[in-house]
Amino acid sequence: MFDKLKRNIVLQNIGALGLYQLSQYLFSFITFPYIVRVLGPEKFGLVSFALSLSFYFNMLVDYGFNFSAPRDISINRNNVSELRKIFWSVISIKFFLMLIGFAVLLAVINFFGAFQTNKIIFLTAFGFVAGNVLFPIWFFTGIERTKYIAVINILFRTIITICIFIFIKTSSDFSLYLALISGGAVLIGIAAFLYAIIKFKLFFLKPEIKEITGQLKNGFGLFISNISISFYTNSTVFILGLIATKEIVGYYSAAEKIITASIAIFFPISQALYANISFRVSQSANDALIFLKKIMKYMAVFGLFLSLILLIFAGQISELILGSGYPETINLIRVLSFLPFILSMSIVFANLFLLAFGHTKLWNKLIFSTLIFYIAGAVFFLNLMSNVLLASGINLLLTEMFLMMLAFVAYKKLSKEL
Repeated sequence: MFDKLKRNIVLQNIGALGLYQLSQYLFSFITFPYIVRVLGPEKFGLVSFALSLSFYFNMLVDYGFNFSAPRDISINRNNVSELRKIFWSVISIKFFLMLIGFAVLLAVINFFGAFQTNKIIFLTAFGFVAGNVLFPIWFFTGIERTKYIAVINILFRTIITICIFIFIKTSSDFSLYLALISGGAVLIGIAAFLYAIIKFKLFFLKPEIKEITGQLKNGFGLFISNISISFYTNSTVFILGLIATKEIVGYYSAAEKIITASIAIFFPISQALYANISFRVSQSANDALIFLKKIMKYMAVFGLFLSLILLIFAGQISELILGSGYPETINLIRVLSFLPFILSMSIVFANLFLLAFGHTKLWNKLIFSTLIFYIAGAVFFLNLMSNVLLASGINLLLTEMFLMMLAFVAYKKLSKEL
């Protein structure tokens, strides 16, 4: 009976997180074909470049909390006093890190002419960072009550989507488009933040220095890994923005959006399963491993299916979603089409095994090794190939494959020791 209840909770949270993630990408996907056509490659590339910079600050405020905090929340889910301590400690740290990030952004804008020219765009994009700080997805994931954030997300994104179609009419509206999606992120964050406080009685509690340092210590290793992960998964757009035209950035960003949409379903599954497997490990590591092996089969089959769809129908997908103005993306989509399968397996071996089973230090080493591989590959392929689009895509594909193989080897070795 207890196992059946746990399965139901897991399925409910996968469903809720899936709905949340689906709403994120569904509303983006609804507006995406319209936006890439209205803004054109150049303005779409400029917006993507600004968002890529804000992502680094998002990485800073995320610290390692998306993994360390849900684990703490899950273990203390029935202790309101501990939940309040964890909640306000994490929020306080994230807010302080956001202030540091904003100071750095102002320095970058003031000292580098390329950023100063479009300073309003970069400042507007920073709204996503504020929304990230306020949106406690780590809390809802840990306590396994994710249906609430799905409802909040859908409600606000519906309003934002309608506004996009009403107000964005020409390429000159690119700054208004960024303001709408950035402001929407802040509103969603505020709503989720207030709901968490009221629903779970997380009324303000001044964090103690001991609690703050504890949270920083728990998340530090994951923070270092997140820096490495974010660098090799999200730096391509930023690097292209520095060395290539905004049109090239637009082409790459458009193809990347399609690939990201195809793998979006894996992230809510990963988040929901991570909290549950972490709890299972605290009860019985062997039972948790048996559960993980069952999950692995489904992830592999679904990932392979998505990869084949992208590979076979790359031309049709590009034409349908992007229109005739982005022909350069077709071959790039084909190159990146293998990512859904590779990432589905990386999630199993790296996140759901190494992290959930407590092998954080090894995970950090794997991620850092992958970062070195990415940097070496970027230098090699961008110098070797004249087509920077394909060079960037090939480097990202090989980097993800490298991480998957490292994580698989670690999984095979460590699982035998349980």
